[in-house]
Formats: sequence, structure tokens, C-alpha cells
Amino acid sequence: MPNCPACFWPPFVVPLPWRHSANQKQIVLVDIEICDATGKRVSQTVKDNVSFTAGKSQSFNVSWTASAAASKGSYTVKVGIFRLVGARC
Repeated sequence: MPNCPACFWPPFVVPLPWRHSANQKQIVLVDIEICDATGKRVSQTVKDNVSFTAGKSQSFNVSWTASAAASKGSYTVKVGIFRLVGARC
């Protein structure tokens, strides 16, 4: 890949290992966000009703195509794992 800090060379694969540490199966919501250098969210992917088995790893594919107007600089991937408890409204 050429040295081009202003260019995006898709596809990017960013491994985000996460291991479920509970001793039982859980159903969770997985929220994956990409934020620019200012903290502004530029992409969000939500995976609902994801089944995690104790001690097993999960992989998720998320794609994002940067627009020509995308800010130059670093981007951050944030992952939130939420266990659903009780009834939903």
C-alpha cells in the first residue's frame, strides 16, 4: 500500500477480539461504531439478539466506505456489548 495518509484502501479488517467470560449462554446486543478524530460517529452497526456461548469468541463483519468529504486523520472503532435484562418497551 502506498504511503498515502489521506487515502483509504478498503477493505480494512480490524480484529477486535472479545471473549465472553460468563458461565452461561447470553443473548446480547452488539453496537459497533466508527468515530472520526473529533469523536463524531460516522458509522454505526447494531447486531441484536446475538447469542454468546461461554468461553467462545465471536466475529462480526462491519463495512464502511469513507466519502470524499471524510475527515483526514485517525478513526476509532468502539464496541459496546449490552446484555438485555427484563422486558423491552
